[in-house]
Amino acid sequence: MNLQPRCRLHLVLLALVPAFLLLAASSLGLQPLHAREADSATPTGAASRSTVERADQLLEGLSADELGASGRLAARALLTGEPAPEDRVRGVLQVVLEGAELLRARRLRLTVMAAGEEGIETYDTDFETLGLLGARPWVFLLPVELPANDRGLAVVMEAEGSEAWAGALADWSPEPLEVSDSAGVAEGPLLGPQASPTTGAQDEPEAPTAITLVPPRSSQVAGSTRFETIVSDPLIETVEFRLDGELVETDGRAPFNARLELAAPARRQTVEVVALGPNGQILGRDELTVNGEARRFRISFAKWDHDVGLARIEVEAAVEVPADSTLQKVEIFLNELPIASFRRPPFAAVVPAPEPGPTDYVRAVATLADGRTIDTVELIAARGASERLDVNLVELYTVVLDGDGQPVDDLSAEDFEILENGSPRPVEGFGYGQDVPLLLGLVIDSSGSMDGIMNETKQAAGTFLGQVLRSQDKAFVVDFDTRPRLAQGVTSDIQQLFASFRAMQPEGNTAFYDSVVFALIQFGTERGRKALVVLTDGDDYRSRYSPRRAIQDAQKSGVPVYILGLGDEQRLQRTFKQSDLQEVAGKTGGKVFLVSSPLQLGGAYSAIERELRSQYLLTFYSPTGLSGESGSEGIEVRVKKPGLTVRTVVGAR
Repeated sequence: MNLQPRCRLHLVLLALVPAFLLLAASSLGLQPLHAREADSATPTGAASRSTVERADQLLEGLSADELGASGRLAARALLTGEPAPEDRVRGVLQVVLEGAELLRARRLRLTVMAAGEEGIETYDTDFETLGLLGARPWVFLLPVELPANDRGLAVVMEAEGSEAWAGALADWSPEPLEVSDSAGVAEGPLLGPQASPTTGAQDEPEAPTAITLVPPRSSQVAGSTRFETIVSDPLIETVEFRLDGELVETDGRAPFNARLELAAPARRQTVEVVALGPNGQILGRDELTVNGEARRFRISFAKWDHDVGLARIEVEAAVEVPADSTLQKVEIFLNELPIASFRRPPFAAVVPAPEPGPTDYVRAVATLADGRTIDTVELIAARGASERLDVNLVELYTVVLDGDGQPVDDLSAEDFEILENGSPRPVEGFGYGQDVPLLLGLVIDSSGSMDGIMNETKQAAGTFLGQVLRSQDKAFVVDFDTRPRLAQGVTSDIQQLFASFRAMQPEGNTAFYDSVVFALIQFGTERGRKALVVLTDGDDYRSRYSPRRAIQDAQKSGVPVYILGLGDEQRLQRTFKQSDLQEVAGKTGGKVFLVSSPLQLGGAYSAIERELRSQYLLTFYSPTGLSGESGSEGIEVRVKKPGLTVRTVVGAR
């Protein structure tokens, strides 16, 4: 389920979605549960008898209130005007749901019944919510291909595990229902005979990564170099280290490290690790390229020629595809406006840029045949015109707080001043961070001490994701106990993010700093706005990595670290080394929240959301550029207005 706040205008645009998009949605669709004669009363498939009876009665003209519905539902089938088979209509079904009991359900089932010339057709699909929808209204949008008729469509929404339900009769119309701008949106699969035969059940989350090769601290390495791994599978007994495809070292004891002799002087080389189980079976592998770009799935801009006079930018994307994968397409966007789409190189496009603002960006997205995507974002102001490319423009994501610790969001460029090593620098660009796509990492403690509060923890985290992520944003999920695991890789699909919570079971100890370092690796070389949010209920236990390493990696990647400590006050004072937590958060531009109950997590997550939404984006030209691990420490942002404090993250370059 893709939960993203959108304005009412977006619903109108969805009503005009081309037919080929509706047909493309069939890859996520489902089989009609049954197609019965109009006079038949014996349903088959997953829909229950009571569901079909309710839908029948709605088609006969009875209202949901008369039938004892416990929630409120409004529905409308929006016409697209696209060609459809004879006696059928294509459109988008818009369902607006209210009702606290329904919106707190872990799973909702939507059933649609339509009367056609050949009889009654019934379709349904499930929405996995994990109880994360909350109490606000939600809009469900599904492409449909249904019989053309004058009786409308019966729509029934039911909550799994309870008697709560709501229903309505939907008419075909070119105009969408009025919906609050703050309503959430859930997108569903195609309903109609074009749908592929599935049960409507959601896919299981990806298997966790068994082993991760930790990149060396320096971007250039030569000679004897130590390589470390982080393992997520306790069955791993041996790890092989390969250099440029040749086996050079084997380690049979955790934590599985090796010292490899790299070429001197430094040159591009590939390091690979292979994790083996008790019987020699391969449990996982990972690789990285040192002294050059990694061979993982990556995309970057190989060409960027900004001609100010012609008000355009000529860009070309370079894509690195894993050896066992196939590239499906590359797309170029100006902000979220599609500019070009390619099936094969060169991936070159001309992007119009008449008057780019400080937060305008160009985005390139690569999609593999298996559906995986990756993108890169470049602020136009950060790249600058062609004649200024030799000057480094630094991005600063800044949060300003008042005396009560609340974000201040009404400042202008004139309110800020920037110092680099004590020297003032003019503010080159000013904008709002929320206008730039966000890559969010969410880390959840699933150690044994979380037993009893895991469900509440998942709900609070899921609600946070649903609130903070927009259509252009992406996120990943890590859970950890004795070792960290990648529960869900980087994606913009909230449905996949929610699904990753299902496998989290409380057990083991708390490898806190290992998990932070592991999560920071997932950001890779991505540029733009980022944040890492970590929840734990206990102090670090036997992590290999220190708070200092977490700070260095976060600063290098330009990632603020927000830490949520969960537990009663006395226990927090006893188990948390708060000075370490404060240092990690403070030196990366984040913040520590200590809460005594899972019920308070919502407030802490909301505070983080407000900060991320209230960020300012400042840019300035550095004549020397940032270099070294501490290159950003000489940068200071000040606010001229009294009584305000500033926290700043220097964007990774």
